[in-house]
Amino acid sequence: MSPRTQRIFCACTPGLEPIVAGELVALGLEARAVSGGVEAQGEDAAAVACLASRTADAVLLRLWEGPAAELVAGKRAAARAAGGAELRVRTQGGAAVVSVDAAGAPLFRRGWRARVGAAPLRESVA
Repeated sequence: MSPRTQRIFCACTPGLEPIVAGELVALGLEARAVSGGVEAQGEDAAAVACLASRTADAVLLRLWEGPAAELVAGKRAAARAAGGAELRVRTQGGAAVVSVDAAGAPLFRRGWRARVGAAPLRESVA
């Protein structure tokens, strides 16, 4: 993996995982649909997904992955890399993942509209 290669998780509405995976592949990332979202990797993957994905709800940048027994050291290393951003920790079985939200806000609130009004439906679902 090159220094600019990043691993990300794109959360999405249940059932849209294959669509998000196809979208990320079309953007040049390696992507795999999993329950609740898509795991992807590639050069500057977080920026590519945040700027160009139209169906992902959130993009989490993976900062550390390893055994749950080493989670304390992993959180410490991830906190240094995150620069004060809120860490998200997920444990499953004997594995743990520490991530940070790459966009800082849900992607459907990207703010490209000049006039904002209440919407009955998130645009990523519409």
